[in-house]
Amino acid sequence: MFRTFFRVLKFFLFPLSLLSLFRCGSGYKEKDGKVTYNGKEIDTSTMHGFVVLNDAFAKDSVQGYFREREISDSDGPTFQALDENYAKDKKNVFYCTKTRDSQTYFTTSSIYIQRLSSADPVSFAVLEYGYAKDKKRAYYEGKPFDITDPDSFSALNSNFSKDRIHAYYRCNPVAKSNGESFEVLDYDFAKDKNHIYYYGVHDEGEYDIHILDCDMASFTRIEQWYSKDKISAFYKTERIIGSDPGSFQKLNSEFSKDKSTVYYQTKPIKGADASTFHLLDDYYAKDTTAIFWTNILLQGADPSHFQILELGYATDGKKVFYNGKIIKGVDAASFKAYPHGVGDADAEDKHNKFYEGQIVKPE
Repeated sequence: MFRTFFRVLKFFLFPLSLLSLFRCGSGYKEKDGKVTYNGKEIDTSTMHGFVVLNDAFAKDSVQGYFREREISDSDGPTFQALDENYAKDKKNVFYCTKTRDSQTYFTTSSIYIQRLSSADPVSFAVLEYGYAKDKKRAYYEGKPFDITDPDSFSALNSNFSKDRIHAYYRCNPVAKSNGESFEVLDYDFAKDKNHIYYYGVHDEGEYDIHILDCDMASFTRIEQWYSKDKISAFYKTERIIGSDPGSFQKLNSEFSKDKSTVYYQTKPIKGADASTFHLLDDYYAKDTTAIFWTNILLQGADPSHFQILELGYATDGKKVFYNGKIIKGVDAASFKAYPHGVGDADAEDKHNKFYEGQIVKPE
């Protein structure tokens, strides 16, 4: 029985010949009177007036084509490509894309063609980052959404767009935003004349945007999920109560400290000495007297002999730990973790094999 890690490893070691299927798609090409799609010649003898428009779109006197697929209900004489995904004719606007299933990503793809029934072809215009608009609404990757002022609507990046009235995050209006002054600061923060915003993945994997309850005049981005104002530091949207902004520093995405306190996310780590505290990896840390896993003090761990092993394991020569918990019944002197954890076990001592900190029982 193979574990999840082995399946992931197989994914990354997938034959390069299959990877090339994904990379080498060159689309439509026209040269010396011949038309090819991804290097294969197309018989256009029955397609009167066939014209290549770009890598993805073509047309003849009857209809348009997306990646060799006929676009039904399209009008060939007036058909035009707007970019690699959007096209239109005198009556319709189309959004076309090539999708891949996660299970057969490198071997199977599907063509998706959608007629945008609500779109106005006369006023329809393509913007950046997958956005488009017409005289009434906006679109993102073919999906319409309502906006306040189409004339001033613009795309900022794949997450944000705005008009002169509002900003929009993932196609939804940002509450209390001022579109005219709205700007994206970096991957996690944005602002307008009234507010600082934090955005990204929150609880249960949901994307959201929140107004940060901070002093705008003294607000400073630190890095990644951290920021501060004259009162304290923040972790994502939460204020780190009692933190000293002048001495505050990020250690990694979860750990931080100031001149007197160490924090895991927003919570002080009890017993940690800020002056000597430092990280051993993404989860283990130490000071002169103690070892920590996230915000947990490892009782009895010897910091002078503590070593990080592989795959969440660590030892101080007398005890072995897995993700901050002592493994009972292990022989520390002979214990070793495997470099990659492929198969039914990821570590062993002279008596047993282990997987994720548990003894593997013989089958």
